[in-house]
Amino acid sequence: MSEKILAKVDYLKPLEDKPYSEVVVERERYHQDIKDTLIAFVGAESVSDDQNVLKRYSNDALCDTSGTPAFVVYPATTEQVCKIVNYANEIRLPVIPVSSGTHRYGCTILRMGGVVIDLSSWKKIHKIDYRNRAVRIDPGVTYDQLQDVLEKEGLRALIPLLPRRDQSVLTAHLEAHPMLIPEFNYSEPLYTAEIVIPTGVIFRTGSAAPAPPETIQTDMVGP
Repeated sequence: MSEKILAKVDYLKPLEDKPYSEVVVERERYHQDIKDTLIAFVGAESVSDDQNVLKRYSNDALCDTSGTPAFVVYPATTEQVCKIVNYANEIRLPVIPVSSGTHRYGCTILRMGGVVIDLSSWKKIHKIDYRNRAVRIDPGVTYDQLQDVLEKEGLRALIPLLPRRDQSVLTAHLEAHPMLIPEFNYSEPLYTAEIVIPTGVIFRTGSAAPAPPETIQTDMVGP
């Protein structure tokens, strides 16, 4: 009886007792199936499995641990993000979103392969509410970008301790970075948010909960 070689393959299901050569072929086929599905969601130009691209997402500025994703996806809409997350749930594929230019703490490293959803190109500032001292922004808006816009309005952003110029404003608040507030003291700086939760469903918080702000004309202020 010939000896069969067991092989562990990331995101290949199920693991079976089969020759390694067959595992490699099946892995390549499975990889291509996933890629084709992601391309159907966001387009070929928004999906990458190029090794040079993947390498940029395999580590960060502080963490020694590394892990290479299988794909990097650049969705253009919230609906595309929902489709990716739903599909990842179906095939048990790890997903991590990123929105800052540089990363720390190892929180954006996929240690078991999977998909990076890069939202750093989402840089629209939807509204500046001078009266309520609030802004509505995309997740890719950085402190460098936001401060330049607010300065023209006579305002300034709530700056965290030692901010990075390419740091996502939304990410800093979600990670509860300590803010330096010289004149005002807010108990909760993040009033409302539109979030794609792990089940792939859109979840809105605060005064935006009933519908998108454009629909209900909310001022984004209030519980």
